[in-house]
Amino acid sequence: MGSPAPIARAAGEVRYIAGRGVPLRAEPQDGGAILDRYGPGQSVEVLGRSGPWTHVRHTLTRREGWVQARRLRDAPPEPEAGSGAAPETRAAKAAPAADAAAIAKLLIARSIAAYPGPCACPYQSARNGSSCGKRAAYLRPGGYAPLCYAKDITPGMIAAYRAER
Repeated sequence: MGSPAPIARAAGEVRYIAGRGVPLRAEPQDGGAILDRYGPGQSVEVLGRSGPWTHVRHTLTRREGWVQARRLRDAPPEPEAGSGAAPETRAAKAAPAADAAAIAKLLIARSIAAYPGPCACPYQSARNGSSCGKRAAYLRPGGYAPLCYAKDITPGMIAAYRAER
């Protein structure tokens, strides 16, 4: 496969994910490694473009990668019609769970970023492209203990994060 087209810059533009489980890829191609998946309405900052791909940075986790341009929208999605409750009521009920999940994702991203090497978590890739797997710091006793999964985040950690804000 040839090299991608040059990247066109679009400084600081914010777009919103359209769709569920939209993959954030390491390269601007369908076969690129999946770094993360995003849900509807999550905001990303546009860093550049290459053909049908957009280079983005997630506004919460600060993780960078590529998303298909057709999966991005200019405005966040509207609340679903006919769900029974007023929009304010639905938002109030959904907000604590979404906030906790978003905070957990942020804490995991911070923990991985603080690790000095490429293999903080088993699901990451080493510099040579191989899977970290059992070599990850997460699975090795002593030393670093990065947060890699949502199960690693305690309610106390979420409360401490909220208190520091």
